[in-house]
Amino acid sequence: MEITIAIYQHRRKTVSFRSLKNVDKDLLHNDLLIAPWCVGEIFDSPDDQYDYLSALLNSVLDEHAPRKKIRVREKDVPYMTNQWKNAI
Repeated sequence: MEITIAIYQHRRKTVSFRSLKNVDKDLLHNDLLIAPWCVGEIFDSPDDQYDYLSALLNSVLDEHAPRKKIRVREKDVPYMTNQWKNAI
């Protein structure tokens, strides 16, 4: 006779982030300087200007610091303390 025990699995969520640890700051700075920022002025709507500038900035950042995704627990286990989190 086998006994099976149901184990509660905590829900997971996906967090996206950019790691700026290994970014060459001079190269990023140069790419930001030569990006065509003035093209955004041709749009009449501020929303269109924002969308263009946001897309331009994200494309430059994606070259130097691509987005990474990691799965984490949605809630911490009850016994997790801030001291433990800092140690991890």
